Amino acid sequence: MSDEDEFRSAEGSNTMEAVASYWATEKNRFGLGHLEQKVFSWSIRDIFNRDFLRHKVKTIPDTFESFATYLNSFAYLLIEEVHADIFSSLDGYAQASFIEVIQMEKLDNEKPIFGLEVAEPAKDVKSKEMYEPTEGDIVVITSKKPKHVSDLTQNKASYVLGSVLKSGEEDIFPPNCCIVQLSSAIPVEADPQTKIPKGPLFVVFLINMKTYNRIWKCLHMGSNDANLVELRNKRSSDLVSMVWQCKPRAVEDARSSCFQLSQSSCHRSLDGLGLEQFNLNDSQLKAVADCVLAMDSHSSALKLLWGPPGTGKTKTISTILWAMLIKGRKTLACAPTNTAILEVTTRIVNLVGKLSDIILYGNKKRMKIDNGNILSAVFLDSRAKRLLPCFMPNTGWRHCLSSLIDLLENSATKYQLYIEDIIEQESSKKDNYEKNSKESEDKDNVCDNEEWYDSGDVEQTLMVPPFKRYLKDDYNRLSENLYDCIDILYNDHPRNPETGKELSVYAGESVSTGSKASVGVVSPYNAQVRAIQEKLGKTYSRYDGFSVKVKSVDGFQGAEEDIIIISTVRSNGAGSVGFLTNLQRTNVALTRAKHCLWIVGNGTTLSSSNSVWQKIIKDAQDRGCFFDVSDDKDLSNAVVKAIIELDDADNSLKMESLHISRARFQVP
Repeated sequence: MSDEDEFRSAEGSNTMEAVASYWATEKNRFGLGHLEQKVFSWSIRDIFNRDFLRHKVKTIPDTFESFATYLNSFAYLLIEEVHADIFSSLDGYAQASFIEVIQMEKLDNEKPIFGLEVAEPAKDVKSKEMYEPTEGDIVVITSKKPKHVSDLTQNKASYVLGSVLKSGEEDIFPPNCCIVQLSSAIPVEADPQTKIPKGPLFVVFLINMKTYNRIWKCLHMGSNDANLVELRNKRSSDLVSMVWQCKPRAVEDARSSCFQLSQSSCHRSLDGLGLEQFNLNDSQLKAVADCVLAMDSHSSALKLLWGPPGTGKTKTISTILWAMLIKGRKTLACAPTNTAILEVTTRIVNLVGKLSDIILYGNKKRMKIDNGNILSAVFLDSRAKRLLPCFMPNTGWRHCLSSLIDLLENSATKYQLYIEDIIEQESSKKDNYEKNSKESEDKDNVCDNEEWYDSGDVEQTLMVPPFKRYLKDDYNRLSENLYDCIDILYNDHPRNPETGKELSVYAGESVSTGSKASVGVVSPYNAQVRAIQEKLGKTYSRYDGFSVKVKSVDGFQGAEEDIIIISTVRSNGAGSVGFLTNLQRTNVALTRAKHCLWIVGNGTTLSSSNSVWQKIIKDAQDRGCFFDVSDDKDLSNAVVKAIIELDDADNSLKMESLHISRARFQVP
């Protein structure tokens, strides 16, 4: 064994000891949830069976016999969503991010729980070897880098799932380490001395279960959580009871009376809110007014804002939050995905960023909020970091203000102390000089402190600034520090505006500005999303006012961009379009564009799909918006270049099968 290997072994041994020690003291905190157990029980054939849970998923009834019946109605719908998410990830397995395991040790004698140390993520943004394990991740443990999903079907040991119980996100846990519970035995053993795997071992990311687990916990209120049992018996659960005990007739009566109330009180309740800047239609305006009236009535109310994709739900929610802000009401906005909450926050921040009455909190890394992001200004951790110096005892605004007052009230005394301090420093330098120097030619020329002070030339000898300059310089220094603190406090400290007039000005400026352009690329498959992201890299990040986002259909739920490009992916003679047969996903994809929508795909495949895409292709042809890629020189060259790069000989002979469908829809 080389010196380098011995050093790595010793270092790895210490790391694994720290992980094992942590597990020994904290293991009772961890365990697989119900959903993880479900996932572990599915074979790879079960996951690729789209009808696997069809007999379990039932239609949600209009009324419910009990609170438990209401909650249970959503259980298998959630499980089916998890099933579909894992299927999508495995379908794009070749593009999955992964990382190599460099140290490993079994931590539990009864369960397949291992401590893993992984390599540093690759620096190259195009590399897939940059996965960082995070709590709640479902991963595949494999002896091969992900190339094709068929690699997982070679034998039983090829398909081993893992759930990340703990990752190195805290100081008390070693970095680049994680604790993983596996579905079965690990495919590679480790050297008992060095803890180094005896063969290649990789962790491949599939999905994160945190959001699913939170929803599952809410659907089983009180089953395992004492806090939720208590919550269930409190008045705070009244809103939930309003839903499951809802009577259709009562809803209609309430809706009718509420509509009449809104008609008579709408204009009065919305006065001073500046909502005219939002260009809401009648339906959206009534929804906002209804919520404002319910808020002003100081009673519990539950409102459902419903509509197909593209009907302005996010815009309406943003307007409601605006109204709450104007009225000085503290509001908590929640969403099941980071995309949805970021979209709402971005819209509000664009309008009221200068007032900073908004706080965004969550996982900064998963939300992808860097210092250049507009949302960094309202992200909780960033704001706390900016505000901290303003409240420090020796640098904060109180210290600056008291120091400034002291300077103005006792300027002569402080100046005298300032001179004495300089004399003391010079005297100390002189003593040190005499002590350390064996011979000093200047010793006879240096007077003692008393003669020096009484000479009257102190200012000139020591280069002491005149009193007026001293006062001016110190005043400028303290006032500048105080101004900086006040500026930070003004921009970061929450406050309630007295009227909506100032906010309306900001809204008018934001709504009337149309100089920026945003492009969204939508794909039904995570694999192509990752491939496009890797291809683009940071090509467009340096352009101000121009942004490109690449996401799956679900990733764009609740979001909009100026221009949307949809990639339909599938190209075959059978008319199989995969996920695109799902009307809900298709509806979401088609309604994300504000101004311009492009659809890129194989026209023949889409026309033969026996789905809504037949009508879409027909409509594009009738409008004169259906184009052959070969008719455009630049597009043709791009396709040929891609085929050459992919070494795709089959498609090089089928260039006529590639089409681009360009449909332009004006979204109201």
